[in-house]
Amino acid sequence: MDVTLLGTGDAAGVPPLTLSLDDCNAGARRRRSGLLVETDDQTVLFDAGPDLPEQVRETGIDQLDAVFLTHWHHDHAGGIEELGIVSSAFDFGIYLTETAADHLRTERPHLTGSFEEQTLEHGRTVHVGDLEIVPFPVAHGRPTFDTLGFTVRHGDSTAVYAPDIERFCPDRPGGNAYRNADLLLVEGTAFYRPDIYDADVDFEMLVDDSNADRTVLTHLNEAYLGLSTEEMKQRARTAGYELGVDFATYSM
Repeated sequence: MDVTLLGTGDAAGVPPLTLSLDDCNAGARRRRSGLLVETDDQTVLFDAGPDLPEQVRETGIDQLDAVFLTHWHHDHAGGIEELGIVSSAFDFGIYLTETAADHLRTERPHLTGSFEEQTLEHGRTVHVGDLEIVPFPVAHGRPTFDTLGFTVRHGDSTAVYAPDIERFCPDRPGGNAYRNADLLLVEGTAFYRPDIYDADVDFEMLVDDSNADRTVLTHLNEAYLGLSTEEMKQRARTAGYELGVDFATYSM
């Protein structure tokens, strides 16, 4: 299983509109969130943000078996129009929560019928070929947006994708599915700026509780955090984490 980060930026991306990389003290661009998971048999996309056309071209995706959305924020679902355009050429289903489906019907009524929609339930495994995918609830934008993370299993390998998260929700149904991964891809905003979210959130305790073998930080913005890329990298390394970069691939 190959797991590729398509974007590691926050809602604005890096650099944000009107700024340059130098303005942000950033070493490279950070596109909006997305993840590509590939096996010999399946190609699955997680999130479809506004940078999707570039991400598809960069990775050379020529097959798509399923699309999973974490939630209906623009930086995670803004590329839904592009998916609608190619839906007749690819035989894929789109998996999303009921709240995301409501937004799709309300905000993009012209896409009705473009996709085979499947509603996700917390903790219920979805099988896509040789992949097992488990959606689990996370704290972000609730209750308007039922935001999810995803556990992806292939054989003995497990990756967890949680790009927008203030905290995990182990007390909710299905909320424990994030634990014991080989690879945890998780929003790192609270690591660098703990003042941004609830003061009770301790990021390092949150990651320790997940018991992942390897943790990669994503959904970041140098300008917003007030740190250079190198400073972010050093802090992550000191804590035992890695700093995510666009189009990095993890072979599992």
